[in-house]
Amino acid sequence: MIPPLVRWLVGKPVLAYRRRELTRFLADLPRLRQAQEAKLRHLLAGLAGGAFARDFGIDPAMGPDALRKALPVAPFGRVEPYVERLKKGEVSALFAPDTRVLMLAATSGTTAAAKHIPVTEASFKEYQRSWTVWGCGVAERHPLVPFGGVLNLASGWDIARTEGGFPVGSISGLLVAA
Repeated sequence: MIPPLVRWLVGKPVLAYRRRELTRFLADLPRLRQAQEAKLRHLLAGLAGGAFARDFGIDPAMGPDALRKALPVAPFGRVEPYVERLKKGEVSALFAPDTRVLMLAATSGTTAAAKHIPVTEASFKEYQRSWTVWGCGVAERHPLVPFGGVLNLASGWDIARTEGGFPVGSISGLLVAA
């Protein structure tokens, strides 16, 4: 076990470096609507050229109202055929053809069969960023917490493979492995 003082000495510069993400996040808060709309355009651009975007008329230039009209809330069944095509290796069923799919996260299947949620390189980076922002926020308010040790609870991220070769498992496992 690493002594707390050593964790503190090593962790302090790492935390300072990671705190940039929290600073950027907080800087976006006063212009939240603009930040959200920029994020929406970025997300929609990641779908451009894919069958799902084509079939539902999704365009990177659309705003929130146009997207709600083109893609109202619906059950997983609407996207499931595209996910099934992706599982066979057809990335352009859901995303822009050059999108890098890291894995498919399996849901627990509590109310029905487990569903598979694609995790792209871009969505995984955003997932990591959100944990960094949260962790830095905790560290700001409770400075000793990060240096007392970390317990990561995760499941395997590569417990099965799809027909197209994508790993299937838990995104928490990929987060720990990264």
